Amino acid sequence: MKEFVRLTEMLSKYNKQNPDRSFRWSGYYIFREHNANTAKEWKLLAESGAENLAVGIENLNQHIRYAIGKKFSNEAIDVHLSYAKKYNIKLQLLNIVGYVNETQEDIDFIVKWLYTHTQYKDILYIQWGGTLGIFPNTWLEKNFADLGIEKIDNTPQGWINKSIDSTPSKRAQWAKDLNDVSTKLGYNVANNLDNHYLLEMLIND
Repeated sequence: MKEFVRLTEMLSKYNKQNPDRSFRWSGYYIFREHNANTAKEWKLLAESGAENLAVGIENLNQHIRYAIGKKFSNEAIDVHLSYAKKYNIKLQLLNIVGYVNETQEDIDFIVKWLYTHTQYKDILYIQWGGTLGIFPNTWLEKNFADLGIEKIDNTPQGWINKSIDSTPSKRAQWAKDLNDVSTKLGYNVANNLDNHYLLEMLIND
């Protein structure tokens, strides 16, 4: 963050000195736990010319993000969203549906979150992505036994977690439901036709 702040300070200075040739940019951004510097960092983001930021939220449930390794709170998400709206910076929220410890209760929480955060739908572009695929030689694949995961076929989505009743068809239904709810509420939602075809195949299995 130290170097990123230096960069945004340089771009901010340039934009103030060159209003007719101001710099605009889009890119990936990481949400961190908010602190005393968060307000200053967002002000610099806006002044530096940030217009669109893609953020790997991964999941709107805090405990699932922590399991993935994204250690920022739900409160932090709300703080970042409020600043993005204040400065009219568009955010693309990248999500994974059906992490190894995700349950129907977690999906219900996400639906509730969508209903209670519609004030941000003008700046949000939500991408639910596909359901979690587990690939060979990844940490998840190497820890199947400890995680209670069983492979049922050779596809990345071909796994189950019996302890929480997580199956490919159920996870596909979750992804479809979240896509449908967020679309109904007026959020900007990424529609990937290939992903929709895959989801339909999984749901109908």
